[in-house]
Amino acid sequence: LANVGDSITHHAVVSGVVGSIAAAALLVLFVYMAFTLVLLPISVLGLIAELLVVVYAYTVYGYLIGRRLPVERTDVATAVGAGLFLIAIEALGRVPVAGSLLQFLVVTVGFGAVFITYFGLQRFEPARIPE
Repeated sequence: LANVGDSITHHAVVSGVVGSIAAAALLVLFVYMAFTLVLLPISVLGLIAELLVVVYAYTVYGYLIGRRLPVERTDVATAVGAGLFLIAIEALGRVPVAGSLLQFLVVTVGFGAVFITYFGLQRFEPARIPE
């Protein structure tokens, strides 16, 4: 959770770009796969996997919020933070246009952060351009 959270907080632009490209490409791929009868079960599994990546990103947002709460246990703080995040994202959705755009942005950044850290297995290091 810490690696993905670090990517969300310190590399939000990279995470957002990767998240938007990956989400769009995977969604198109799975919808095209659904047109064939043979690949229909695989496309359904792929869409479920995409949903699980979003749930993991929501958990990371809960972890980031939970770190700032005065709760000593990390697991309880993450659970409370995830609940607060879900309430906040739902309240944000009540704002007509800007709320939906901000929800999309939050999900996209989280989605990309999960991918650029290889599902949290390694810390994201941006490429250095030699001078």
